[in-house]
Amino acid sequence: MPEKILIAYASRQGATKEIAEALAAAVREEGVEADVRPAGTVADVSLYAGVVVGAPLYAGNLLKDMPKFVERHAKALKAKPVAAFVSGSSLGDPGPDDIRNANKALEGVKSRVDLLDVAYFGGRFDPGRIPVVGFFVRLGGRDRVKDNRNWERIRTWGRGLPAVLGIPAAA
Repeated sequence: MPEKILIAYASRQGATKEIAEALAAAVREEGVEADVRPAGTVADVSLYAGVVVGAPLYAGNLLKDMPKFVERHAKALKAKPVAAFVSGSSLGDPGPDDIRNANKALEGVKSRVDLLDVAYFGGRFDPGRIPVVGFFVRLGGRDRVKDNRNWERIRTWGRGLPAVLGIPAAA
């Protein structure tokens, strides 16, 4: 059976899910199988040779499903190569403060597992998907979707994941 990478994500509006799917497609281009699953639905990580976890930042905090996933599977994850990605509207072209804030949000995850690599990707802000916030944003006349995701950067990091996690392509 070929070795497989799990990409477990947390997503509220779907933007982080789309990043996870793009990462999986890039991993598959490298000849390695990848499964994409919402972090809250993963019951067993033992089937995977490596794991990637991802979540968006909201007000300086990771969406809770990702840290809960790491806590739930911490013992098994300690024995596997693990990488992480964080997405957020401030991470499209992050400055030092943005990276510092994202790393601070990851402290709980890093205290439970050793991360071989961490990537920071821009997110998408769609006020129409957030009922209360969207109402006030539209009221102020600023209801445009802001998408800071750099798909080439995402794909490039994804293509490098098998090497980072030490997982060879299927023969």
